[in-house]
Amino acid sequence: MPIEAQASWLTRSLTAAEPNNTVDVNVGATWDLSSKTAKVTREWIREGQAVDVRDLIYEEEVQRLLLQLRVGIFHDIELRIQAPLILNENKAIRFADDVSNINSTLCCAGTSQLADDSSYPYNPRFPITSVPAERYRAGWGDMIFGIGWSPFVDSKDEAFPTLTFRADITAPTGTQRNPADVNALSKTNPASVGMGLTVFDLSMSVSKRMRQETPSFDPYFVLGAELPVASEKQRDLDIKPPIRGRFLVGTEFILYEEEESKQRYALDFGFQTTYVSTGRTYSELSEFLPNFDRTKVTRDRAPVKASDYVYDDFLNPNHYRNAAPGQSCGAVLNVLCGELNQVDQYLNLKGQAAVHLQFTEYSLIRAGVQIEHDTGHFLTNEHTGTDQDPANAPSTCDGGNEQCSGVLNINNSQGIDERSTHWDPRYDVPGRRIRIEQVVDWTFFVTGAATF
Repeated sequence: MPIEAQASWLTRSLTAAEPNNTVDVNVGATWDLSSKTAKVTREWIREGQAVDVRDLIYEEEVQRLLLQLRVGIFHDIELRIQAPLILNENKAIRFADDVSNINSTLCCAGTSQLADDSSYPYNPRFPITSVPAERYRAGWGDMIFGIGWSPFVDSKDEAFPTLTFRADITAPTGTQRNPADVNALSKTNPASVGMGLTVFDLSMSVSKRMRQETPSFDPYFVLGAELPVASEKQRDLDIKPPIRGRFLVGTEFILYEEEESKQRYALDFGFQTTYVSTGRTYSELSEFLPNFDRTKVTRDRAPVKASDYVYDDFLNPNHYRNAAPGQSCGAVLNVLCGELNQVDQYLNLKGQAAVHLQFTEYSLIRAGVQIEHDTGHFLTNEHTGTDQDPANAPSTCDGGNEQCSGVLNINNSQGIDERSTHWDPRYDVPGRRIRIEQVVDWTFFVTGAATF
């Protein structure tokens, strides 16, 4: 989402019950178009060392219409509602330069020995996905309901800066997305876009205009954190969404302002850093990777290492969660791709330049461009499982074939399968993990708003 393009818009709440001002009401709509590209690499063992091998190019285009209502309810206290309509969310993967179905490590069945080699020792090479591939989504997203309070406003008292506290809640109002939704394969009947999360967003912002004459600067900064809570349906997918913390600094450069007509023309420049914690969540490749369930692979001993698995383990559609007759995920028939991933922590860096054009007291237009970059991080890094045997557990489990303590068992001393249901030895094992790098996301946006 674009950084707000006006310091006072971002750091000040609307008001009501003021002299000569019964209530402020602001109605606005923002159209934005973002285009994201990234390089997908994979750890690969070469001459005894793990190196990152370039494999795919990831591309994403998202077009949105954000409808917003802000209402002042008391002295510098406002309520706001935002409803996002996702016009299109298109994702695609294709081979990187100099990569093809002959030398890809992720694709393709029968043609790439790097991806498809049942005789490879330690762990069979099995094609994971199909390339090229596309996914399509659209629809109403999750609405935001929030309240803002500005206990100090510099336009009322120049001795203080404008200080604003905000509390927003993103409600799971949109139809919940599923990474394995078969509709994502259809451009004419795209899949849903709701995240299925309740997100508490708490922030504090400060701005202080340098002088009332123009030209003038109005610098600002914002501190905020997003605390997500998964819905019951999302918990069924075992999602563990990441926590986000952000810091935004910027300044508005006011070029011209006229008090009588309320005309105001300004430029805005901002930079934001967001920390995203590790979490099991949607990744760029979630809709392209298979959902292998290792707990459906049963033997005398629990397969716990990459070398414990054989080619037929991955070829068997009964070892996957997403049954879909007539579909395929990589080389697996009757299975649909779609899996949440354990994504490592990373930083999102965001810069924006915008123009603010307020022609009258009641209308304004804001427009600008934004560029984002995510630091490189692993998209697949699931844990193998957790040993849950107590200290006084028997010495052997799995019918006496394996020790209990310190080993992952199919049946531990309490009859529990200790293996992670999400760990996939093809892409979660060090030396096979998938990484995303050189992420660049351009966003262009236009906002129109009317104040009453």
